[in-house]
Amino acid sequence: MEITVKGKNFDITEALRSHATSKVAKTSRYSDAVITAEVQLSLERNWHIAEVTLFGKGFDMHFEDKSKDMYNSIDRVVEKLERQLKKQREKVSSHRPGRTEALVAP
Repeated sequence: MEITVKGKNFDITEALRSHATSKVAKTSRYSDAVITAEVQLSLERNWHIAEVTLFGKGFDMHFEDKSKDMYNSIDRVVEKLERQLKKQREKVSSHRPGRTEALVAP
């Protein structure tokens, strides 16, 4: 999975970039269909906003979360992302019995 981290209204530190990259990279275990991920970190007033957009085979997903701390925003948006990918994986495996090994990663 290719991960791009961008900043809006501020410069991203190397620590923020590595934190976002490592968190999003761990979600690849839930789906092999994800091709690229874009992470956009921004500041608006006192809010730290983390947005993640996943581009995959046959789907695009967008997630957003904001809080007072950028690391907390990243963690919470990745939790949303993992929850949705798990839900999608269970939906595929329950609707296609017998074909789960070919479609879903272990």
